[in-house]
Amino acid sequence: MALQLMTAGESHGPALIAIVTGLPAGLVLEQEAIDADLHRRQQGYGRSPRQQIEQDEVEVLAGLRHGRTLGTPLALVVRNRDHKNWEWGMSAWPPEGEPAGKGTRDVTLPRPGHADLAGTQKYGFADVRDVLERASARHTAVIVAAGAVAKALIAELGIAVEGRVLSEDLEQQVDEARADRDTVGGVVEVRARGVPPAFLHMDVDWHSLQPGIFSRDMKRLQTFAASLNMPFGIIIVGYNGEADPLYAFDVGALANVIADTFQTWDAMPDHIIFQSWVVTATGLFITPSNLPEGQLYTHTNSLWDLFRRLRGAAGGPVGKAVPR
Repeated sequence: MALQLMTAGESHGPALIAIVTGLPAGLVLEQEAIDADLHRRQQGYGRSPRQQIEQDEVEVLAGLRHGRTLGTPLALVVRNRDHKNWEWGMSAWPPEGEPAGKGTRDVTLPRPGHADLAGTQKYGFADVRDVLERASARHTAVIVAAGAVAKALIAELGIAVEGRVLSEDLEQQVDEARADRDTVGGVVEVRARGVPPAFLHMDVDWHSLQPGIFSRDMKRLQTFAASLNMPFGIIIVGYNGEADPLYAFDVGALANVIADTFQTWDAMPDHIIFQSWVVTATGLFITPSNLPEGQLYTHTNSLWDLFRRLRGAAGGPVGKAVPR
């Protein structure tokens, strides 16, 4: 069962909530490890003053007993300490008494670069706060907590994940952008170590296939895949019909190249993926498409049938057609 994450909560509401499903029973979780990631999230130059208010710690309401998962949905909670200042403004029910604290006035100016404008227009809200409370960086706190749980799971498989921001003079850029009331984009590098390979493939452009060179490279890659006990396949990408419609239209030429290539050596890939191509009603142009296979004017089925015949003649499994 795949891991799934569902979150709820508002930036200044009582808490942020995450429900993680798909975890196996018996996985050991450490509160200190989750809290360490929550603390790490609050570091970094340019963070808002909100990080000085919140001291994030994870709470578990369900799915964990004595530090081990039960195989049932895991419910994580990160409290918002600042909520005490927003009790009237973020009350779940119609508030009683005189307005007090923060959030008592409607927000009418959407923030640039956020979901504020799109959300208010989509749902017809008059108060932008109904959108921005969810579309907030604060919401990522509980996602970090769920991510720490996922890290504990993959650690059991010998996999470790780490990330960092790639930028030179970042602090200076942040200061300059803040002075201009602007923001700074960035690049995050994520590295995963210990990930077992599962599938090896090579991408080729069908109009540039050269049987001699292609079969040699394919044989080398398949030998390498076999040494790691991995399936090997190729992806043949369709040619841009707008650049050369008459050439791209000639599916028979591609079929001949594939047949000649596969017959030059005594093995074949385990899988082959063909880009779907669609011809217009006039038959003059062809463009890549994701239309369902079998639809009129698609070529993928005929190419797949050719591969099945060739693969069957060589002996061994045919694999599965995967339309692109």
